[in-house]
Amino acid sequence: MRTLLIFALLPLSVHGQLEWRSEEPSPVAFAKAGQNVLTAFSNSTNTEVDVELSTRIFLLSSATAVPLGEARPWKRLKVLPGQTILEKLTVDFPDVKVPTRFRIQCIKGTSDKIGQLDVTAYPDNLLKSLQTLADGKPVGILDPGHLLIPLLKQQKVEFEELKGSEDLDHFKGRLAVLGPFGSADQIPAGLESTAVGCAKSGRAIVWIEPASRKLSLAPSARVSVFSAGTVVAAQAGTVSSPSDSPTAQLNLVRLCEMAIDPARFQWPAPPIP
Repeated sequence: MRTLLIFALLPLSVHGQLEWRSEEPSPVAFAKAGQNVLTAFSNSTNTEVDVELSTRIFLLSSATAVPLGEARPWKRLKVLPGQTILEKLTVDFPDVKVPTRFRIQCIKGTSDKIGQLDVTAYPDNLLKSLQTLADGKPVGILDPGHLLIPLLKQQKVEFEELKGSEDLDHFKGRLAVLGPFGSADQIPAGLESTAVGCAKSGRAIVWIEPASRKLSLAPSARVSVFSAGTVVAAQAGTVSSPSDSPTAQLNLVRLCEMAIDPARFQWPAPPIP
């Protein structure tokens, strides 16, 4: 089973003149062959740095870090004085069935540590929970860019493909995801009013609208609660590149949770019975 990784950003790692850091605030990746993690090396001195780099992976527990094999050669790196360069680190991780923490060490040669990244790995079945949210019924999917359907097939999530407003109107399931829409031209005629009608009849609708070109302070998701159902609207960037982005898949699940049970996401939250 492939796994999903969430990399925790550690403080800047320094080795002599060479600084190593993650280039993203909270980088994520799937654990499969050839996964790339974007990092940066900075040389803040007036001397060129020329090193041979290796990496090593450790399995973390509450008290120990167990090495998973020996250090593996990565690359030879030259960093000019005052220069910062971006480097993609290719990582392979073992399969996990529960969230599991790992550590990646960047090493000069085979033993002189430059820095490290801590990693939390998750099983790669994130969208499987959509089946439970839909009460075991097929999830309705209107996917003009064919971004979600391959993932649902891969993760064995039962779904019903919707082509337009008429299909949505006849959809009998509990949960429907409309989009992501790359542009307004991809939205079928009458779909918005049909979505509202479905929500009024008790369905949960997630609408992934085209990205807005206007700068806005609008929230990442907007919730419209009707008498029996809900429409949750979010920008396409919220679930951008779902096949490559764990964040996108997690965001989609959260949007569906909001549509199914919006009261859970109210502030202040209602008391738990």
